[in-house]
Amino acid sequence: MRPLQLEMTAFGPYAQKEVIDFTKLGDKRFFLITGPTGSGKTTILDAITFALYGTPAESLCYRFARIDKERFGTIPDITDKGYYTNSYHVDVREPIDAFSKFKFESQFQPISSGGCISYVEVPNMKKNPTAIEDVVRFIYDNIQYAEFNTKSDYCQVCGFDGEIMINDNLEWECPQCHNKDQSKMNVTRRTCGYLGENFWNVGKTKEIKSRVLHL
Repeated sequence: MRPLQLEMTAFGPYAQKEVIDFTKLGDKRFFLITGPTGSGKTTILDAITFALYGTPAESLCYRFARIDKERFGTIPDITDKGYYTNSYHVDVREPIDAFSKFKFESQFQPISSGGCISYVEVPNMKKNPTAIEDVVRFIYDNIQYAEFNTKSDYCQVCGFDGEIMINDNLEWECPQCHNKDQSKMNVTRRTCGYLGENFWNVGKTKEIKSRVLHL
């Protein structure tokens, strides 16, 4: 796959519409993006990622929020959170049920032609499989692609199996033995569509901590 054309508007340092025509490179497979610091070189790659996946790389959610706060100051519910919500997703703090969230976000998936995903946060549903079945049926009938986010973390110190929490100091902490050593715990969360367990930057950690349940 090779890019043909990229259009950016109000994206990072590109306030006005900018168009990059990659076809001018002809058959050249390698090219160099150059420019002074802060000119927007990395933003071009961020824009390609956003266009392809309908969501930015996890570092972008934190980086853009930090840059905007430095430029525009503290704006309630925008730059004060320390992160931006991915793509067309409902704010992670919004008290909304799974069906309403999927219904709202389903409007945007058909126009996110490079790829899309929606998800809901759920608790341990082992004792209520009927609820999961109802949501799966709703997904089938109403939205292209959706996932469940649940927690199955593990503390290697005490054997706790459940949800390892983020404390007020943004440290991952076992609720049973209070272990904070990340090398002695297994934590998995979905970020930008993918499940990962590499721990995350400050902005994404704040976003994960802010997530509410939808079931």
